[in-house]
This record gives sequence, C-alpha cells and structure tokens, in this order.
Amino acid sequence: MEPGPHGAGAALLDEIMAHLTERRFCYAHDWTQGDLLIWDNRCLVHAATWFDGDREGRVMWRTTVHGNPGAPYAGEKKSWIPADGLADQ
Repeated sequence: MEPGPHGAGAALLDEIMAHLTERRFCYAHDWTQGDLLIWDNRCLVHAATWFDGDREGRVMWRTTVHGNPGAPYAGEKKSWIPADGLADQ
C-alpha cells in the first residue's frame, strides 16, 4: 500500500474507522453513582467522554490479563513490557 496520510493505507484506515464508529456499533454509558463498567481494549475502540472533574469523581483501575492470546501471536513481544524490561511499579 502507498504510505503516507494520503496513501491507500490511510484511506483503508479511514474506511475501517468510519465503519467501526457507526452509531449501531457504539455504546455510550449513562453513568449513575455506583456503576461499574468493564471492557476489553483488545476488542473495541475506547474513547472516554468529557466529565467535570471538579463536580464528579472518577476512579479507574487497570488490569492486564496475562495468558496465551493464541497461536497467531505466538512469539510476539508482550506489548505491556517496556523496552527496558522494567515495568512501572
């Protein structure tokens, strides 16, 4: 594919993102106190919505699941381990 922002690859990515973000594929959570939402970033395109941090609190925890992602990924470097090999504590 032709590289660059006007190449065939960019056009394909634009087409894919336009499809992924159609209203029928989007979910927007209407938050109420006590809600818990869990998602898998491997299977979606996540975008946080704006909120008023002065009026509304938000707590977010991240969990990384370790395991075998399957044969197609065998031998690939784990994306959550930094290049220096030292994970943030």
